[in-house]
Amino acid sequence: MKYIDYYPPVLQEVYEIKLIALIFDKFLAAVESNKEQLQNELYLGTAKGSGLEIWERILGLPVTDTDIEVRRFKIRSKLLGDSTSLRTKLNALLGEDKYKITVYPNDCHILFSLELSAQNLKSEIIELLEKVLPVNLTYEVDLAYNRHIDLKPYTYNELKKYTHKELNAKKL
Repeated sequence: MKYIDYYPPVLQEVYEIKLIALIFDKFLAAVESNKEQLQNELYLGTAKGSGLEIWERILGLPVTDTDIEVRRFKIRSKLLGDSTSLRTKLNALLGEDKYKITVYPNDCHILFSLELSAQNLKSEIIELLEKVLPVNLTYEVDLAYNRHIDLKPYTYNELKKYTHKELNAKKL
């Protein structure tokens, strides 16, 4: 339905009304064609451009990265605030199965092992840890994958149950 159809028949013949209706038809066609993109920009999980820019401006975050996932991670991290525990933050930001924390209390050291899919967020996680962890703790952020030496104790028959990808990504 065209915009001019909403006017009474008497006004549909007026030149100015026809021009206004023509302009509105073009505008509404552009909105309709971009409707899905506009809806995606409203939610943090699907935003790619202006939606992320708005969140960053509201939260006062500098735009230093071009990677969309890193930008979303920074925004979510800021939204979770400082009162949230580290484990709760990491679960919300990465997912429970995307990292492993090993604590060495005698050495005051913590080892964070990230799954390969979270490797592009490593620098952001280090930045988060520097804010959250006490100064007397040392930490290390590493990628969790099996090296050849890790698999050496297992026999071929034990390892043949897994694919190469599973052997690389999972700790046995």
